[in-house]
Amino acid sequence: MYLKLIKPVFDFLMALFFLLCIFPILLFLASVLFIHILGSPLFFQQRIGCNGIPFTIIIFKTYTRFEQKTSLIEFYRNYKLDELEQLINNLKGEMS
Repeated sequence: MYLKLIKPVFDFLMALFFLLCIFPILLFLASVLFIHILGSPLFFQQRIGCNGIPFTIIIFKTYTRFEQKTSLIEFYRNYKLDELEQLINNLKGEMS
């Protein structure tokens, strides 16, 4: 019962709560990254999830065309800011 009902509902509610709390921060980080890399700040990648079911993970692009490591990119990676949008995957029930 816990794995089928309680955990998915809890994961959804927590992801929704945290996503709403950090949405202004995500918007700011995405706009700064958009200006810095001159393009879409999001990166989508197919990964294998539970029971071998593939899903598309969403993360910020923390690389540039030639893998230039700037202080902004290092800041995003050091503080794991590039992984905050994974809450969207939690909200969709693809990650726990």
